[in-house]
Amino acid sequence: MKPVSPVPNLVFQSVLVRLIGVLAELPLRVDIVTWGLTQPAQGSLAILPFVGPVMESTVQRANDEYSGFLKFSLTYVVEPRLKDCLQVADNIEPLMSKWYYNSSQAADVSVFIGSGCTDRFSMNIMAMNWNILMITCAAGVPSSDHKDLTPTWVTSSPYSEGSFIYLIIQTLLKHGWVTPYVLLDQDANVLYSAVGRAFAPIAGRAGIRPVRGILTTSFKDSSSFQSILKDFQGVSRAMLFLGHAEPFRKMLIEAAHRNMTNGDFVYIAMEAFQHKSFGNFTWNYNDSDDLVARSAFCSAFLIGMKQNLDQEMRMPDEDRLAAKWREDAQTKYNMSYTEDYRPLAYQYGTFLAVSATAKVMPGVC
Repeated sequence: MKPVSPVPNLVFQSVLVRLIGVLAELPLRVDIVTWGLTQPAQGSLAILPFVGPVMESTVQRANDEYSGFLKFSLTYVVEPRLKDCLQVADNIEPLMSKWYYNSSQAADVSVFIGSGCTDRFSMNIMAMNWNILMITCAAGVPSSDHKDLTPTWVTSSPYSEGSFIYLIIQTLLKHGWVTPYVLLDQDANVLYSAVGRAFAPIAGRAGIRPVRGILTTSFKDSSSFQSILKDFQGVSRAMLFLGHAEPFRKMLIEAAHRNMTNGDFVYIAMEAFQHKSFGNFTWNYNDSDDLVARSAFCSAFLIGMKQNLDQEMRMPDEDRLAAKWREDAQTKYNMSYTEDYRPLAYQYGTFLAVSATAKVMPGVC
């Protein structure tokens, strides 16, 4: 899957309209406004401890490059009491409205750059009504196909839940699996919840009807696999599993014991990208179930990013930047990166969004 093109020129007409009326003396004040979580939650990687260091260093670089002409600032609109992405989504309207009516006039131009997490469609409506460019760096907006309601929105994410939903739908249609059995792992990374929440209405427009709706369950109890497979066997041939790799493997192993990996059934899983937050989607766990799992995985269908996309996404001076982000994450956010750390796709999208904003501003003001 190729990265989404981040900055169509037409999108910046929103910024241009605002800049035409700006008569402030140089430097022009540009405030980058972001929202999101301040702490890890449900495996989410789109949080400020990951993307904050990227934003801060990229803003500083933009200020150095355009000193005297543009002055960039960074504003975090956050509420520490919000513990997960769903709580952020439920509170996004009052959070952003408070910023807009109390602080937005501090800058000549404001740009929304989302740190990740999920947001309500009303975030787009607010950006449209306030005539503010909005760039999302991780989560995409499921209803973004309504271009008339999202005229100021664009994404710099190499992927989003919308991209995965599109791939899943195309896969199901290609093989004629139009009544899939859809399972959502409630304990998995929040990206799966975002996909699960948006999947049914979008798939419905394509003629796909999940036979049991979206079944949300916890797989901490292994006995649940037996009842799920028994139900699945009677109503569908294709299972869409939205969740962590470990319960997916256990599901396949149990299916093999029930003679349900003989070619009559298919088990579809979504691998966002290779990271421990999503698990390891392979049969090989070096345990006593490897032989059964290896055979069972012949019935698995994995949907995910092109495996070498990480190697294709290289930034200028990446090693130095990665070292800086690792250091800032530790000192400013008390988060430690692993020794083999390389910038994540979320961080790449954030770097691209801020860099593109800085690069475009001199050309339109």
